[in-house]
Amino acid sequence: MWLLSRKGPSGYSASSTAEEVTRGIDGTGLTAIVTGASSGIGTETARVLAMRGVHVVMGVRNMSSGKEVKEAILKEIPTAKVDAIELDLSSLASVRKFVSEYNSLGLPLNLLINNAGIMATPFMLSKDKIELQFATNHIGHFLLTNLLLETMKETVRTTSKEGRIVNVSSRRHQFSYPEGIRFDKINDQSGYNQLSAYGQSKLANVLHANELARNLKDDRLEITANSLHPGAIATNLFRHHILFSGLIGVLGKYVIKNVQQGAATTCYVALHPQVKGMTGKYFADWGGKDMLCGIASTSRGKSGEYFSDSNVAKASGHAMNVELAKKLWDFSMNLVKKGPSGYSVSSTAEEVTRGIDGTGLAAIVTGASSGIGTETARVLAMHGVHVVMGVRNMSSGKEVKEAILKEIPNVKVDAIELDLSSLASVRKFVSEYNSLGLPLNLLM
Repeated sequence: MWLLSRKGPSGYSASSTAEEVTRGIDGTGLTAIVTGASSGIGTETARVLAMRGVHVVMGVRNMSSGKEVKEAILKEIPTAKVDAIELDLSSLASVRKFVSEYNSLGLPLNLLINNAGIMATPFMLSKDKIELQFATNHIGHFLLTNLLLETMKETVRTTSKEGRIVNVSSRRHQFSYPEGIRFDKINDQSGYNQLSAYGQSKLANVLHANELARNLKDDRLEITANSLHPGAIATNLFRHHILFSGLIGVLGKYVIKNVQQGAATTCYVALHPQVKGMTGKYFADWGGKDMLCGIASTSRGKSGEYFSDSNVAKASGHAMNVELAKKLWDFSMNLVKKGPSGYSVSSTAEEVTRGIDGTGLAAIVTGASSGIGTETARVLAMHGVHVVMGVRNMSSGKEVKEAILKEIPNVKVDAIELDLSSLASVRKFVSEYNSLGLPLNLLM
């Protein structure tokens, strides 16, 4: 470990541990979410934050492992406050469920540690049909942060304590695809490269933190957003890449951090008073060389800086690109707005039914003389459905029918009077409908 001993301006180095960089800090009264807390540096981050008095909520994909980690922490630190909630960051539905469960606890939120990640996986798509590394490492955390942001803002307003958002990136962010983010080719299997895709997702972590920092400044609230490179650590992240696993075996004792050292920068950025007010920064190795990434790290910048080894360092050119960060923000927002179906809140009735043939189907649409009832009747008719409108005002129903027939001359549309506040009217409607001899496929 002699290659990792040089201290930076913060007074810490690559050989500093999470306990060392938080020594003497009292986190009592703070609440933190740590994703990926069931293994590796996520577990150590949760343990050390809990040791300093922080109430830690672990977001874990494997609840059995999460329970074991919780029990181990409580055995070591009986007074610790630790909870575990299931969280699969490759699933937008799981992210939303996690946030719902967290909010139901009524807890504040001071620290959000976006730590979970996967590395160099074979090409796969997530449940939401997004390339798996990009989905897990970036999109899941992007949505998680957005959904929790109001909780953190409210915590800052009521406690006057600074909120901190920490994205665990990697120096591999400098080795993304040449264009940085392949917006039009996120799911392109033919051009997929395991390490470049990982680099892309880690670049997204830095860009996300930087753009978030800019947005938060406009809100004039004390919430910071930073990113960091934890260093090369012997964790199960390397399981998908034979070369890295081999290098760890050969070079490990010289350049590879242990988990206690690997969690140091995360805990430093999350808790240390030296970081107060710092936002949009990137923390990376001070001195020495990250031999797995092949980059010397002796420089410090201003814009787009990040953190590693508890010191500020300079991120890549792509990471400092403001326009790229804004474009990624908009791109990510569009992805999270869409659910697993591929549609979003901005999708129209025509869009979600495009290409569907409803010929041969019969539908009843109540309240079809206005609003979404009219649009529902129109779009169903457009796709070949025989629509029978249940309307309280027959004059308005007739106008809707004529408008639909004017736009789509060959459609089948009928109107029958129906006042749903009157049981007699409901019975009369059903009698008239049955007298038409029509089948019934859809009832709305």
